[in-house]
Amino acid sequence: MSWTPEEIEARARALGTWFHNIDIAGVKTAPDHFLGDYPALKWRRFADAVPRDLSGKTVLDIGCNGGFYSIEMKRRGAARVLGIDHDEAYLRQAGVAERGGFMGGSFFETVPSGFDLVLMKFIIHDWGDEQARAILAKARAAATPDATLVLIEQVVPDTIAATPEHQAVIRAD
Repeated sequence: MSWTPEEIEARARALGTWFHNIDIAGVKTAPDHFLGDYPALKWRRFADAVPRDLSGKTVLDIGCNGGFYSIEMKRRGAARVLGIDHDEAYLRQAGVAERGGFMGGSFFETVPSGFDLVLMKFIIHDWGDEQARAILAKARAAATPDATLVLIEQVVPDTIAATPEHQAVIRAD
């Protein structure tokens, strides 16, 4: 990357409020995030569920948001990472500093194939059973025969109470 921190910061700020606080060459994209160092603090809780060495592997990050987990997959040596998200604002953020490959679209529709690892974080719990099965079928179709599926989820209470625990579950999605 040939951009200065000032250029990165200006580009990041021009894209509005970020949900992912990503460190790009020392520039934090959401330094005042209401959840603190999110999603890094969440990543530390499940990083061991993802293979440490992804050398030569291809990774599909379904629902990539601003690209935090895609970056983590590259840091683990993945040869190619593709993030997919339906939200154009997130995709513009993901493209800051040209950190990886990102594409728009619905994971109910066309999803590229040939991936060694498919990552989905906090996707399935937002959908009913029929839609969840469809998403998982698309993930399977995107995967190589011996691929790994990393599915990170949380249990959402049936009724959301005004407690810090329940609010943390909802806000961390």
